[in-house]
Amino acid sequence: MTQEIKINETHLIVLKKNADDKCILLDYLPITNPLTGLLNDTYKKCTDEILNKDYANEILDSDERLRGVILQEHDFCQSLDRAYQGLDKYSSLYFAYKEEYKTQQELDDEIMSDKKHLKQTLEVYGLAYATSLLYNDIESNNTILAHSHRRRGWNYPLFNLTSDLSVKFKTNFGYGNSSFFCTELEYKGVEIILFSDWVSYPYSECFVNSYESRIKYNARYKYINYGEVVNYTARYVLINESWRPAMEFIKDAANLCINDEDAFINLYIVDECGRLITGLKNILSEQKGVNSFDKKRIRVRYKGEKVSGALNFTSHMLKFKKITDIKGFVDEIESMCMSLLPELIQELGHNSHDLSLAKIELLLHEPEYVQAKDKYTLLRDKKGRILTLEKRCKNSHQHTRVANLQKLFNSKYNDFDEIKDKYFKVNEKHSNIKFTIEMFDAYEDSFNEYIEKINNHFK
Repeated sequence: MTQEIKINETHLIVLKKNADDKCILLDYLPITNPLTGLLNDTYKKCTDEILNKDYANEILDSDERLRGVILQEHDFCQSLDRAYQGLDKYSSLYFAYKEEYKTQQELDDEIMSDKKHLKQTLEVYGLAYATSLLYNDIESNNTILAHSHRRRGWNYPLFNLTSDLSVKFKTNFGYGNSSFFCTELEYKGVEIILFSDWVSYPYSECFVNSYESRIKYNARYKYINYGEVVNYTARYVLINESWRPAMEFIKDAANLCINDEDAFINLYIVDECGRLITGLKNILSEQKGVNSFDKKRIRVRYKGEKVSGALNFTSHMLKFKKITDIKGFVDEIESMCMSLLPELIQELGHNSHDLSLAKIELLLHEPEYVQAKDKYTLLRDKKGRILTLEKRCKNSHQHTRVANLQKLFNSKYNDFDEIKDKYFKVNEKHSNIKFTIEMFDAYEDSFNEYIEKINNHFK
């Protein structure tokens, strides 16, 4: 029966040279452990019915290779996307038990749990050990160009596929939200970038649904990291199985480059620039992403972000000029920026006007807010002190005294609830005005940034 291939669990996936021609093939190398026999015997002991308190430690001490080889430190991520990965040295593992248990069954259950834990630990460490051995074998194999891995942290190994084409597998496994998995092709010394991600990112939906709330919590929130887009040719989900499509992508790109270099240039460079231009035109004409925004200002901001942001890619595009004619794409980006500039300037003026009105409204509302706040907080604090005294009462005399204070407060400030309600209403209005100012401030910064970027580009 053929073994099911599980990437980085049963096999490593590799790119290798074809012995018969210059093409590149995919292959799967089985992960084998020279200590499989020992581990299988150990697993059987971990699942038997023996319930001796010393048994788990005896299993572990039955062969010095379990502690001395298997339970050593390994650069190995159990989960690529989770934080705090890697296997620390575990050779000092020891199982201890309390002197007394309520019942024999409690002791038996803990022993069985420890045996299960030991088996699971050895399975993980055993796989990590076997994988490290295969890494070493691959490094001495000249026919293998690249291989999958599950190492922790930043790994940017460069693999030469042809004399002109190389690939970097950019990985940062085992660091939670900071983890990533990308590939970057480099052709004749120039990185091939997935420019179209700039216009195909799913930001429009989150942008329109939570834009104002994001401004509320961080008025300077940045939605797009330009550095991310210009650092990969393709990106992948953080699971071991993603190595399969990643290797397929690289294999297809390399073989196309080998067999038809012009087709390779058109597909991975020219067409990619074309997709960026098409996406920008759709955004400008409000056919994609923008048309879901119900407020004009958000639509203009989105167009400004995308169109002016595309200028960041022009210098990289021009690196391809010795390979193919790319200047036309740069000209189109510049033309779109110039056509959008008047709209950005106009919307900046409208926003500045709205911002001024909001600041005036806040200034006019401030005295009422301060008066309501001061009056309410003064009475709230007095009421709070009475409640504190009530909690500290230790006898009936003290309870009577506090009750009299409470009656006096209620009599003197019988409008406390009205004062409280008025403050909350005034405070809500005050908060809304401040939020509006923060929102307009954020728009102001954005429009100024986009206008400045365009103007500076043409200086």
